[in-house]
Amino acid sequence: MKEACIVGFGMIDALGDNPIDCWENMLNDRDFHKPIDPHVQEGHGLKVKYGFYPEVDIDENFTNRTVHYGMYAVEQAIHMSGLPHSSNVGVIFSTLTGGNTSKARARAIGKPLKPKQGLKVTIDYLCSNISIKYGYTGINTCVYSACATGLVSIDYAMRMLDEYDYVIVGGSDAGVNDLDLGFFSVMRAIGTKSIPFDKNRDGFIMGEGAGCIILQSRKKAEEMGSKVYACITGIANASDALDPTSPSGTGARACLEKLDLEGVDSVNSHGTSTPLGDISEYNVVREFTNAPIYSNKGKIGHTFAAAGVLETIYSVLSIQNGVIPHTAGCQDTDMDVVMENIETDVKKVLVNSFGFGGKCCSIIVEKEK
Repeated sequence: MKEACIVGFGMIDALGDNPIDCWENMLNDRDFHKPIDPHVQEGHGLKVKYGFYPEVDIDENFTNRTVHYGMYAVEQAIHMSGLPHSSNVGVIFSTLTGGNTSKARARAIGKPLKPKQGLKVTIDYLCSNISIKYGYTGINTCVYSACATGLVSIDYAMRMLDEYDYVIVGGSDAGVNDLDLGFFSVMRAIGTKSIPFDKNRDGFIMGEGAGCIILQSRKKAEEMGSKVYACITGIANASDALDPTSPSGTGARACLEKLDLEGVDSVNSHGTSTPLGDISEYNVVREFTNAPIYSNKGKIGHTFAAAGVLETIYSVLSIQNGVIPHTAGCQDTDMDVVMENIETDVKKVLVNSFGFGGKCCSIIVEKEK
């Protein structure tokens, strides 16, 4: 397993549009969920009232929220990295919901479209735009792997680091719309409040945002004099191979068996606030480590394709700031999870993403030595 150097990152979610604000708001006691616009509820019978989404003003007649979030996170990550421009760059940037793209796709069926209008409703429109804007001639593609999409995108990017000067990898999603909320409501996956690991949890709350990280091989980072913020030193994929929606723990266990967990000092869990998912993940993790477990989703909701990338960034921020963040929303639990911020020297974080269809992926993020 090769290591990957994280040499830049960018983010936007319900907590802010930059790492400083996002991190500060991850640690405080404020609740950042917001009401969903009434028109999203109308005619769909949705009982969902809240979501987590950034405070941005977007004219969706010209661009959808997913593209806006993703391009913003990329620009921020490039600026942080200070890397010289190169055309020899790969782009792995994924999305699942697409914001108003979902609605546009539904309306477009059976109707004539201009070529460029048609392209705007595809899930790979965002990664194409990134390559076009910055002149990156390497691969540009996206990954589709349910809730594990963000981490699987990182895995895919790591496999091609030797081919490129650097790889742009990320995820962006905007699921607070009537189609996506309606779909997950029918599946009974949506809850009333994001309270990971709490006894009263009843499902996830939809979030929106994007995360981008720039990866380099150690060799390229040294050649180009890059500042390394943290390293990804392990990654593993597996599958439950059992049920589309109910986790068995088989895939999660297989992932953790493949990783070197010695010295792990915290676990940034998938922790979506679902009744079955949280306890399944908790029990499997406790088979391998007693390290503190927490979830970011009590603050930002479930951001789907962005989730694994954003949570990787929050893990980097945890390492940089020496704080294990609390599990926001969790007040009554019989599981041993982080209830208050812990100031400590964070060196090695396990990050989990487990999705529908039994898709599982876990990575190790370590402090740069």
